[in-house]
Amino acid sequence: VPVDLLSGFDASRRGGLLASLGSGATVAALVLGRFGRNRRWVAGLAAASILVPLVVTNWAATPLARRSTIASVPRILQALARRDLDHGAPLSRVYRPNRGRAGLAQADGEEMARAIHETMDTNVGARFGANMVLGMEPGESARVQRFWDQVFPRMSPGAFAGLIGIDAVLIQNPGQVAKLWPTMAEIPGGWSLLRPVDVRPRAFVTPRWFAANADEALNKLGAPERLQDLALVAIDRPDPALRPGEGPLSPCRVERINPEQVILEADSPSGGYAVLLDEAARGWTATVDGVPVPIGVADGLFRAVAV
Repeated sequence: VPVDLLSGFDASRRGGLLASLGSGATVAALVLGRFGRNRRWVAGLAAASILVPLVVTNWAATPLARRSTIASVPRILQALARRDLDHGAPLSRVYRPNRGRAGLAQADGEEMARAIHETMDTNVGARFGANMVLGMEPGESARVQRFWDQVFPRMSPGAFAGLIGIDAVLIQNPGQVAKLWPTMAEIPGGWSLLRPVDVRPRAFVTPRWFAANADEALNKLGAPERLQDLALVAIDRPDPALRPGEGPLSPCRVERINPEQVILEADSPSGGYAVLLDEAARGWTATVDGVPVPIGVADGLFRAVAV
């Protein structure tokens, strides 16, 4: 970690001066309050001894930037087709490793804000029509936590992007990954926006599956051979009336996707399981052509219904 000793000493000197002035004002307030004849300014002096050092210290320490700096679409995101949010289309799923903001100048608040904005740190991308992975959720389910802790480290970049349905990858100094996927955009600091290839659509119908409980399916999601067949899906407690078939997966058209409702239009010649690459969270219900159906778990993570 680089240490700027001169800046540290300057900050300590300023802090000591403010503390001394605040302490002096406090003592003066006590003396005036006890012995002074005119006590009208005692309360104000006491309050100033606390508030002024706080205001000055925070003003000096807080990075500030103009609103316009973070108002426009980040340059690297302009290369990504952003869906029309009013029509409920699924947002582009963008993976960004949480690796900080190295490589962009951050001398003051303006440059810090620009670095955060242009590299889409935290959830900047979500403001401009991108579904960021990892997001900034305050909590995750045990299933998702297990995926990131145990499964993700075993997955190749191609398997992760292909099976999870990643539309773009924002990465700093991509190295060998840049040889696998085409580059859509670049910005200073070595940041590149890459377009993964051979990616499962956000929703699809597959005629091919195998039975596996959620834990087994999640573990198999990290197996290298899974990338060889994106249509093959592990289903927890599949419908005994259905039999796996042959053929490729059929993409579904997403009529609407929002936090409360998802509508899919499926056109599959063979039927099978309609899979939505969103977490199989509690509380969801499903209908197929208006008929209630149970929701299964696909690949240990995602929602699936028999069609």
